[in-house]
Amino acid sequence: MSIRAFLAAEIDEEMIHSLAMVQADLISHGASVRWVKPENIHLTLHFFGNIREEEVEDICREMCRVSSAIKPMTVQIEGLGAFPSLNNPKVIWAGITDAEGRLVDMQGAVARELARMGYKVETRPFHPHLTLGRLRSAAGKSGLREALKQGKIKNFGDWNVKGITLFRSDLKPSGAQYTRLRVIPLHGDS
Repeated sequence: MSIRAFLAAEIDEEMIHSLAMVQADLISHGASVRWVKPENIHLTLHFFGNIREEEVEDICREMCRVSSAIKPMTVQIEGLGAFPSLNNPKVIWAGITDAEGRLVDMQGAVARELARMGYKVETRPFHPHLTLGRLRSAAGKSGLREALKQGKIKNFGDWNVKGITLFRSDLKPSGAQYTRLRVIPLHGDS
């Protein structure tokens, strides 16, 4: 049997609350957006798509090895943005400032190990961000665009990155439902 799965770094309860307040402010602008449930906001490190259930243990074992070389880190969640651009928002996100580049290094270590295991990895550069929502239509886009421009400089606080989580993703009419399969703590000296 196959499951949809991905690896991510989870945000803590305090940051979930902060980002829920940001979403509430953005919702007030009336744009047609499918908002990510605050408890589902995360930093994706790798999206597998469908994998066989038997692969879970191998992935977790190798991610434990990777995490043993990475120590927990603190980064800042700040600024709002959109892909492909603020003028043409399709995906709304909160930015992550990682002055030392440790998140990029962690994602690179994850990708190298997965490539070694035979998984296809993303070739585009990794740009850490937390997806808050995706536009459904152009309705209300101008008000949202202005709110995002004002939010470019906001600081939402520190985020303590403590681990890598393997999630199962089940698509439901109400939105994606994520189930933790394994939480792998960071505990290295790097």
